Amino acid sequence: MGLELPQVTLCAVDCVRPALAARALRRSQQACRFGDALLLTDAPLADPEFRTGRIDPLGSLDAYSHFVFKKLVDWIETDFVLLVQWDGFVVEPAAWRDEFLGHDYVGARWRHFGDDMTVGNGGFSLRSRRLLQAVASDRFAWVEGALEDVLLCRTYRPRLVAEHGIRYAPESVAQAFSYEYEHPEQPSFGFHGITNLWRHLDDEEVAALAGQLDGRVLGSWQFLALLAHYLAAGKYRMAARLHQAVGQHLDEAQLRRLMIDHPMWTRTQGTDWHERLLRLEAWPALRGTTSARLRT
Repeated sequence: MGLELPQVTLCAVDCVRPALAARALRRSQQACRFGDALLLTDAPLADPEFRTGRIDPLGSLDAYSHFVFKKLVDWIETDFVLLVQWDGFVVEPAAWRDEFLGHDYVGARWRHFGDDMTVGNGGFSLRSRRLLQAVASDRFAWVEGALEDVLLCRTYRPRLVAEHGIRYAPESVAQAFSYEYEHPEQPSFGFHGITNLWRHLDDEEVAALAGQLDGRVLGSWQFLALLAHYLAAGKYRMAARLHQAVGQHLDEAQLRRLMIDHPMWTRTQGTDWHERLLRLEAWPALRGTTSARLRT
């Protein structure tokens, strides 16, 4: 265990998929030694590798965001917290930079924003305790339906900088820390997002993970983008396994509508993968018919 981060608490907050969140914690702990490791959940889940804190159920994204924005600070005793979700974890400890700790917030770049507030994604993010303390105060009101990372990094960013001196990492530092909806230009300390699982898990691990996911995730454009990767790579058996999992929740007409109607699909994955999935040439193999490509 080479990388020591005694000033950082590794933390996940999950009442929907706590077993998968626990898995992300364990993977991250394989790479680093943290000052503390904590899973906050309502589930009776215990693990010798980390502490478990029991919280009230968080059954929606809104409830999760509110908890992280207003209540996470109550659980963190170190100067920083590395907040991870079930679909993100530490992958390259050698990419760690001590300069990450010179900022109050570091997260993957949002490339779909065109201004100077593009850092960043909260699904794998490093935050200072003083940032958590600032937003937990009554001066920063919770906004119903908001995403906590958008509130932190866009809505309230000007005030947090002006009133509290909060320091956000520049894009160059953020890209060394993590990535989400873009091809990584360099090794990063961690990542976030279903679309990137193929880079960090082998096929059997991804297939096993798919078997534990619910329809909300399997029917998301992000999961379809993961499936599209295996098609683009010519890995038809793997694509068929994922399609079988999706097919338990969506039929082909629903899949098509999702890909056509969701603007983030084309924006983040490009028209080549989009068209590849829309063309019917792949679907016979995925439906399990006698395709030579599927048999090979």
